[in-house]
Amino acid sequence: MPTVSVKLTDEELNRLERLCSARTQTKSDLIRELIRQAPEEETGGEPGSFFEAARDLCGSLSDDEAPVDLSSNKKWFDSFGHD
Repeated sequence: MPTVSVKLTDEELNRLERLCSARTQTKSDLIRELIRQAPEEETGGEPGSFFEAARDLCGSLSDDEAPVDLSSNKKWFDSFGHD
């Protein structure tokens, strides 16, 4: 595996060390994990679908919290786009 050297400020190094300690990971493992988690479009790959980006939000509202006609009833759009 190739080796990469990175220059960090003292503050960045301290933050990296705190993250590693909190996650019980080595610096190399943490950096590799964060690179793998970067969205593909930022790293030159194919962008994922909207569903993939919002997967953690799907099902986050219960039936009694969201209107059943949110996408079809025009009354929900009355103030859409207005601050």
